Amino acid sequence: MADAALLPLIQAVYPDAGSRELRRELDYLMECGLLTIAEEHETWRLKLTREGIDLVQYTTSCPPGIGRPTATR
Repeated sequence: MADAALLPLIQAVYPDAGSRELRRELDYLMECGLLTIAEEHETWRLKLTREGIDLVQYTTSCPPGIGRPTATR
């Protein structure tokens, strides 16, 4: 299963999350231009785009439909 590493991390916050929900949300982030998904055989690799890195580092505003914690400084 390709999501074996990421799914347990997500389930720590959302215990009822499953593979289908995880992939749907990752596809949404990809459509927003925040990450790329490279699929090979039964595995996949995620990579943040420049826009995704800026979002994570709080150097750009968060687009509608995406939540993130408030930055603390």
